[in-house]
This record gives sequence, structure tokens and C-alpha cells, in this order.
Amino acid sequence: MLADMGLSSVEELFDVVPAALRLAGGLDMEAMISHRFPLSEAPHVFEQIGQRAISHRKIVFYPDGQAT
Repeated sequence: MLADMGLSSVEELFDVVPAALRLAGGLDMEAMISHRFPLSEAPHVFEQIGQRAISHRKIVFYPDGQAT
């Protein structure tokens, strides 16, 4: 993956990631998640993705019975 970005090490990656981003406490991961589903729905969700019936950014599957 690093080679795909033209990098040869993690240290090089840190050279190109702005220090302000690294020092600001990271990214708001919650803002990136577009959907949450119980794990039992995964086959149906992947089918919908394949049919382009769901527009998504990031999907989180959680164990059945657990709150999101």
C-alpha cells in the first residue's frame, strides 16, 4: 500500500501527513460512517451494494443484539 502512494516506509508517510492533523487528535470517525447494521444483515447489505441500491461511505456491522 505504501508503494502505491510512492512511499517506502511509515516514517515517510508521517512526513507527508500534516503535523496539524496528527496533533489535532485524529479524525472524526463517526462522521465517516454512513450506515450501521447487525451482522446478520451482512449478506443482504452486500447484495444491495452490488446492485448499487445503497449509496455508502463506510458501513459498520455489529454483533446481533448489541446496540449501535
